[in-house]
Amino acid sequence: MFDDNRGQAYTLEGFIGSILILTAVLFALQSVVITPTTGGTVDRDARDQVRLEAQDMLVLSADSGNLSKMIRYWNGTESNTDRRFAASDGRSLGYSSDLPPGKAPRGLLLMLEEAFEDKNGYNVLVTYQDDSGNPDGGTMTMVRNGFSTQSGVVATYTITLYDDQRLTGPGGDERALSWYDTDKSDGDNGYYPIPDAYDDSPVYNVVTVKVIVW
Repeated sequence: MFDDNRGQAYTLEGFIGSILILTAVLFALQSVVITPTTGGTVDRDARDQVRLEAQDMLVLSADSGNLSKMIRYWNGTESNTDRRFAASDGRSLGYSSDLPPGKAPRGLLLMLEEAFEDKNGYNVLVTYQDDSGNPDGGTMTMVRNGFSTQSGVVATYTITLYDDQRLTGPGGDERALSWYDTDKSDGDNGYYPIPDAYDDSPVYNVVTVKVIVW
């Protein structure tokens, strides 16, 4: 009689223990948020969500005119040390440690900072056409926070620059884009790396802004 009761107690304890373990596992699975930096295989839905967020930020920035202004927020002076985005850490780093000052058209960077700085790394690159309209003209680094991993996702947006537009960096509103030199060895008129790709057109160049998040 006692043996039967003891056996039933062991069976009940085992059943209750299994339920507790299963409940803990389910709770843990629901609590895990998979991001592109999670080790192992990255969840495709998580990657798509990050890409969609970055794409939406590019669209919002472009629609407001902020993205074009940020591309033109450049030091166009004659000094070699100023051949970079205004107030940035340098041509190869862009805004690697600090955001540009409050007077800068920095809407995209503020959104990226808020969304990804604490969870992921991100870079922002600007590619442009050469003076013949070919897509391999060069790359400007707007933000470099590191090097993306294999799980990095990419969002892009294309912006058209026009002949009558001007640099938006300090003092850049005095001259049109076509006034600046694009030859690093020259720069007598100030330097801006993006050339006029369409001489007989009001279009100056077509550039692509690429956001890489990992």
